[in-house]
Amino acid sequence: MNEPQPTTQVWALGRVLRLARKELREILRDRRTIITLVAMPVLLYPLMSVLFLQFALASKTATKETPKYQIGILTSVEAAIFNDRLDLGRKTLLQRRPPAEKDKPDAWPDIDLQGPTGQQPTTPAQHAEALEHMKALLYNGDLDLIVVIPNVDYTAHPRKPTPIDRALPCQLIFVSNSTTGREAIALVERLLAAANEENLKARFNVPVAGPHITVLSTERVILSATSGDNLLSLSALVPLVLILMTITGAVYPAIDLTAGERERGTLEILVAAPVPRFELLTAKYLSVVTVAVLNAIVNLVCMTITVRWSGVSALLPSIQELSFTLVMQVFALLLLFAAFYSAVLLCLTSFARSFKEAQAYLIPLMLVSLAPGIMAMMPGLVLDHTLASLPLVNIVLMARDLFEGGVAPLTGTIVIVTTLLYALAALSLAARVFGAESVLYSEQSSWADMLRRPDEPQPAASLPAMLWCLALMMPIQFALVALMRSFGMPGPVTGVLLELGLYLVLFAMLPAVFVYLGRVELGSGLGLTAPRPFAVLGALLLGASLWTIELRLLEWIVDMNQYRERFAAVLERVRETRTAIGWGVLAVGIVPAVVEELFFRGLLFNALKARCGAIVTIGVSGVLFGVTHVILGSELGLVRLVPSTLLGLVLSTVCWHTGSLWPGMILHICHNSVLLGVNPEAVPWEWLAAGLGGATVGAALVWLGARPQN
Repeated sequence: MNEPQPTTQVWALGRVLRLARKELREILRDRRTIITLVAMPVLLYPLMSVLFLQFALASKTATKETPKYQIGILTSVEAAIFNDRLDLGRKTLLQRRPPAEKDKPDAWPDIDLQGPTGQQPTTPAQHAEALEHMKALLYNGDLDLIVVIPNVDYTAHPRKPTPIDRALPCQLIFVSNSTTGREAIALVERLLAAANEENLKARFNVPVAGPHITVLSTERVILSATSGDNLLSLSALVPLVLILMTITGAVYPAIDLTAGERERGTLEILVAAPVPRFELLTAKYLSVVTVAVLNAIVNLVCMTITVRWSGVSALLPSIQELSFTLVMQVFALLLLFAAFYSAVLLCLTSFARSFKEAQAYLIPLMLVSLAPGIMAMMPGLVLDHTLASLPLVNIVLMARDLFEGGVAPLTGTIVIVTTLLYALAALSLAARVFGAESVLYSEQSSWADMLRRPDEPQPAASLPAMLWCLALMMPIQFALVALMRSFGMPGPVTGVLLELGLYLVLFAMLPAVFVYLGRVELGSGLGLTAPRPFAVLGALLLGASLWTIELRLLEWIVDMNQYRERFAAVLERVRETRTAIGWGVLAVGIVPAVVEELFFRGLLFNALKARCGAIVTIGVSGVLFGVTHVILGSELGLVRLVPSTLLGLVLSTVCWHTGSLWPGMILHICHNSVLLGVNPEAVPWEWLAAGLGGATVGAALVWLGARPQN
């Protein structure tokens, strides 16, 4: 009896793929798709490069013909070595001129070396302090470049530096979005390369050449742009262009596969076929995503080729970092964007009765989608912990930061996880609209189709509703936290009350809306079955013991990642809060434990349990519990992920075996209360051994109090 089930699942997957292939074949045969997919990128990027080159040439012509670069250098010894290299480089390049051009005047841009204000540094500490001051001048635009030659004797005579018979590193420090900085570094690198080549040639070919020859090997040090005079930077332009082109590639297929079929009268026949509607929508979704990804690939290839061989790389900041690895990172980011945006497009186009009406719906969406691209061009906008959870904004800012040097692991993780959640939520909403009854009769859908309550009470919440609930938590938290910060820093008591209010809004009030819309029965939807006594005792013992294991694991991860100071600061804030409000600090542990269990082990757990087995239900609910704790404001960042996920898996396992919400809630309350009450800086091995023993006994009691699962 159990053998046919896998066969049915494989056959259903094959049917979805066949449907997607059919839809994709029809889309790619349309000439409008080919024009959008191939013709536009092939023609657009060369045209943009020509226009940009002409604009840059006109800008240079309008300014002074021979620019003057301001270069900061810290000591006279470094200045002597650097000037000697530059002079030799100029002479070498002049000698390489054709005979007809040797009599022409030198047109090299001027270089003005500026030393530190005040006394020159003579120690490494003074050198570092002077360098920080020059970096401030670099950000203000007073300097175009900073030259640092490490490992030199700062006390040597400036005109007689210590000879060095090896390559000497030369750091060239500049701001990533500075056009003059890029031009200055290109000039300096060319002159130094010519000087080094001339010295090496003299040493290898002339027997009387001296043994001591200074060779400067340049090393670029790129500072992240917090301000600058160049708004037209590659890091700002690329996300905007790629978003526009990805949107363009996905819009037409999304309209044609929904509103287009309804206008042609083929949608009713398709829905009436003996195929589940979700499979139909999944096939259409895969087709739209495939076209969007193909469009992204063509655009990335055309952009890379144009930038590499058109001469734009000499004018645009950050273009030198356009490596294969960076292109692959941006492409992976576009996959996320295409997955999310395709689901949004299908959701909106399912409302329209005709192609023209769908286009009218999508015009506001496209205008809204341009806002994140424009935001990326704003100087000083940082992809922080809060902006990383906002849809579209996080993708654009992450793409910009990739071009400017990289993204922090925690920030990148938040962007990826939240975008996947938004994509799943948007796809679930599209499935709800696509399956509405009005689709069958070619009537216009309305927003009421999404908010319509079921006719009968439901034993568990729907999984799409819970995904939407999780996805909405992040922008709601962003808005509420921004509102709280606008009123200034609250006191300890007010801060605790605001934190508790935030938890109630996110994990109680918001899920309550979905419970009402889904007409979910509270008893079965939350798992409010009465537990057995052994299960309650085991949960109490686990809650009193697990904190030692979790805290010890957290300490090990903190030490491994060198987060000890941040961890100590978190503990100190907890102590200050406990001193200010006494044992009322336990409310910070009890209230979040209650509302989190109502959502994760109540609504989400039972929604998964109604459709999946033990491994998927326990694993997904436990991992989402850990990830949510990282995204929604954990001060320790990714360090908190492993302990929180481990706790989530234990809570979900207890909930599965006991068949009730209550043991997990008791365990969570006890765990948080003991952890906040004890709050040690370190866990002795004796405590850890006792915790392991108590957790073992508690797990055995939970097993004895387990209920058989249906």
